[in-house]
Amino acid sequence: SISGLFACDAFSEVKREIGRMKATHRESLSLSDNSRALDTSIRLIERKLRIAEDRLVKEAQAQCDRCENEIEKLDMELDFRDELDDNGAFLIEKLKVKEVEYIHWRSLRSRRLNARDELKSQLKNLIHEKSLTN
Repeated sequence: SISGLFACDAFSEVKREIGRMKATHRESLSLSDNSRALDTSIRLIERKLRIAEDRLVKEAQAQCDRCENEIEKLDMELDFRDELDDNGAFLIEKLKVKEVEYIHWRSLRSRRLNARDELKSQLKNLIHEKSLTN
């Protein structure tokens, strides 16, 4: 078997090691910056998610429920339209308006639920990405 050693002066070796250390330090700083940016993004998405769940979706659901109740009430009042002066024309108009309002809130609720689901997906992806950097 043949063996050998490579020799170089200490100054060149120290200079090379300093270069490696600087590169490692830059990489460490970059990873630290990325980690902080991920932490910030995660906190922002968690805040948006709380707002979406706690306020926006609940508000839209409450408005849907309110409209449903008002529509039911108007439907029951229409059962007696023969007794009304205008044969229920005013109630029918109110019912049409409530139905349009209900459709609006239902659509808004659906969009807000989709936005909430998208935020959950983004949060999951960011948490996974953060786990890869640790």
